[in-house]
Amino acid sequence: MSQVHVLLGKCYQGQKEPEKAKAEFLAAIKADPAAAQPHYLLAKVYRELHDQQASAAELASLNSFQNWKKRKHCRAILRTRMNRPTIIGRGRQP
Repeated sequence: MSQVHVLLGKCYQGQKEPEKAKAEFLAAIKADPAAAQPHYLLAKVYRELHDQQASAAELASLNSFQNWKKRKHCRAILRTRMNRPTIIGRGRQP
């Protein structure tokens, strides 16, 4: 459902209707808060509407979310590696 709102928002952007695009991107974020694309597109719309503060806030939230996602991914890798048996000296008995 989120992608439908993103596509509609892009159409409104193309038609130079930023208020309608903003509403669609907000709906897309509500449907899928973890999706990065509507956050980025919303930041662009805010900039187009000369709302630099809202644009910067949207980009900051997107950046912090992406950092969180990277940390989450790293933690998952570490957990996987920690659950593997440790091999000491390849082929030699400890």
